[in-house]
Amino acid sequence: MGRPVAPPSRRKRTPREGHSAMTVEEIVQTPQFRSVVEDYRDTCLWFANDPEHPVGALQLEQVLTEIEKNGDMAAFRRVGEIRKWLPRNFRPKYSSGSPVRG
Repeated sequence: MGRPVAPPSRRKRTPREGHSAMTVEEIVQTPQFRSVVEDYRDTCLWFANDPEHPVGALQLEQVLTEIEKNGDMAAFRRVGEIRKWLPRNFRPKYSSGSPVRG
């Protein structure tokens, strides 16, 4: 018949499984995220302490936003693909309570 497939709760989710939302931790571990951070570290993230390992939603949003703002069109598109993995209601907030993106 073929290999048995693990139930969805036990399978490791990947970005290719459609539009299912991923957690910040899952996104940070993807080769796509690591690749875009590595490719744009010197030009977009030179000031960041550890852009490869953002802690929490706010830091992830800051890394993605800096690459979008300061990278080229390819960077913008790559970040757009990563953003598709975020939950629809993803709205990290600054400590003041204001949304990160307007």
